[in-house]
Amino acid sequence: MAEPRVSVLQAALTCRCPRCGRGRLFRNLLEVRDRCEVCGLDLSEGKLAEARRGRYGAKSFRSDERAPLGIELDEYLAREPDGAYAVRPFLRERVEFVRGNLADPSSLKRIGEFDVVFCRNVLIYVEGEAIERFFASLASLVKVGGYLFLGHSDGLDGATSSFELARVGEILAYLRRS
Repeated sequence: MAEPRVSVLQAALTCRCPRCGRGRLFRNLLEVRDRCEVCGLDLSEGKLAEARRGRYGAKSFRSDERAPLGIELDEYLAREPDGAYAVRPFLRERVEFVRGNLADPSSLKRIGEFDVVFCRNVLIYVEGEAIERFFASLASLVKVGGYLFLGHSDGLDGATSSFELARVGEILAYLRRS
């Protein structure tokens, strides 16, 4: 019997915080590498094009950050002469990149729902009436029973009844309710 597939969305590749957009997408993919479907979402076509290239500067990964247990990074990344890393084509081809706007929930319907959504350090830049639209967008992207992972600076703060706080290993996430 085949293992179930896991669908993963990395929302907002454009991020003002270093190491939480495109570099995190790659690390998230490695976590479930053999049985996942991955989608990267951003409003900026430029950032999407950059992410499609799969090239990360030498400082994209923290020096104290280790690869997940059992993963050899050389299998997935090629080191380039300038010190940058390039995602190997077989892995890069498994990621779909789409343009979408988290501030417009109706624009995301075509994307579908995901088992896991990563949206790190984005909500801290949203305020006022826009926050409700972002919460609606995130709720529409996470399958019932799926997980939403936010950045340390982000939080739902009771603003939506669609999620409940849950522990996943040592990490806090939001579980999508029915």
